Amino acid sequence: METELKVNKTECGKLNDRVEKLESLMQHQRKETDNELSKVRATVEGINSSVRGMVGTTVDEVEKKVVSLKDIMEQQLRDELGDTLRKEFTTPMNDEFVGVSRKIDESKKRLDEIVSANAEQVDIESRRNNIILYRVPESSQVLADERHKEDVSYCEELLIALSQAGSGVDPEDIKKVFRLGKRDMEAETPRPLLVQLSSMTAKNLVMASLYKLKSLSDKFKDVIVGHDLTKKQRQECKALVSEAKIKSASGDWIYKVRGLPGHWKLVQQRRQ
Repeated sequence: METELKVNKTECGKLNDRVEKLESLMQHQRKETDNELSKVRATVEGINSSVRGMVGTTVDEVEKKVVSLKDIMEQQLRDELGDTLRKEFTTPMNDEFVGVSRKIDESKKRLDEIVSANAEQVDIESRRNNIILYRVPESSQVLADERHKEDVSYCEELLIALSQAGSGVDPEDIKKVFRLGKRDMEAETPRPLLVQLSSMTAKNLVMASLYKLKSLSDKFKDVIVGHDLTKKQRQECKALVSEAKIKSASGDWIYKVRGLPGHWKLVQQRRQ
C-alpha cells in the first residue's frame, strides 16, 4: 500500500511539472500574440492615415471598414492561439489526470479490500470457540432469567451426555449461552442457541462427537450443532448448499457440503 502511495506521489509531481511547463508555454504564446497584435495595429494605423486623405464623405465609411478589419484579424489571432493552447494543454493534462485518478481509485479499492479482509478475520476469530444449537426447545417461563437458566441447564446436560459417551468435553467449558434473535411466542421454530466455549479444543471435542448424538436420549436426538459463521461465510455456505441440491436433483449421485468454515467442498455419494 505504501508503494502505491509513493507511486501516486511521484505521478502527482510529474503532473505539477507538466502544469508549470504548460503555464510557461501560455505566457510565451501570449507575448507572441501581443506582438502580432501590435504589428496589426501599426499596419491598420498606417492604412488609416492613408485613407484619411480620401475625399470628405467617404472617410467615415472607410474608417469603419478598417476598424472592422482590425477586429477580424485580432479575433482570428486569438482563435488560433486558443486552438494551439487547447492542443498543448487540454489533451496532455486530461491524460495525466486520468492516469493519476485511475491509480488513486485502484489504491483505494485495494485499501478497501485489505480493510474488509481484516474485519472478516477479526470476526472469524471472535467466533472461533462458538457453536450454535438448533431445534433446542424454548422455555415458556415468563422471566428472561428463568428462561436463560433453562437454556444453560440444557447445554450442560448435553455436554455431560457427550462426555459420558466418551467425548472428553466438560460442562465447565461453557462460558456463555444466549438465544439469537427476538423472541416470538407464536414462532413454530425455536431460536438458535449460541454457546461460547472456553477454548478451541473444547469446541473441537464437541464437533468431533456429534455422531454420538443419535445414541443419546430423546432429549438430544433432534438437536443440530453447527459452527458460528460470519455473514460472508453463511453466504458462501448457502451458495454451496444450493449448488449441491441442484446437482443432486438427478443422476446417480447425491452431493453434500463438507469441511470446515471457509474450506468447504462438495462431496459426492452414490444414491441409495
